[in-house]
Amino acid sequence: IYHVFKKKNTFQDDNSLFRFAHALIGAGTDNQRTLTPDDLRNLADQMRAVEGFVGKRMGTVHEYPMAFYGSSMTDWLMETQGLGKEDALLLGDLMMHQGLFSQIERLGRTKTSSFQNDKTFYRFSADEDQGKRSERNVDHNHKLNPMDVLSENHLLMG
Repeated sequence: IYHVFKKKNTFQDDNSLFRFAHALIGAGTDNQRTLTPDDLRNLADQMRAVEGFVGKRMGTVHEYPMAFYGSSMTDWLMETQGLGKEDALLLGDLMMHQGLFSQIERLGRTKTSSFQNDKTFYRFSADEDQGKRSERNVDHNHKLNPMDVLSENHLLMG
């Protein structure tokens, strides 16, 4: 059992919100199984090993190294684990709350507390140091110039 928002692993009988650490996926199907925290870590390692899953992702102005999209994780879980979309989203949320990956803070984006099945950028905890070092090499004090955004969007669309 773990706390929903804080990194508390001990249960307290108060008004705190806790979740169970084991994931029951595929409930009511022939594919029903329970995943332990070790199983979740193994899944994260498998995703990290897939060529191109983790890499440099472009935001509107900045690039984010060692990143992946939430939708990529959802798709991978559905394809490789035989999960439906709802179970894949629950599993992604559980993995995020277990601290296996986190959302990358981006200019103009609000950080969310739940896993998103979209182009939200995430980074695995195991890649955090390498990703942060690479981000420091990018000029984050660069003033946002509308022409930069237009030219980047043009490059991305073209």
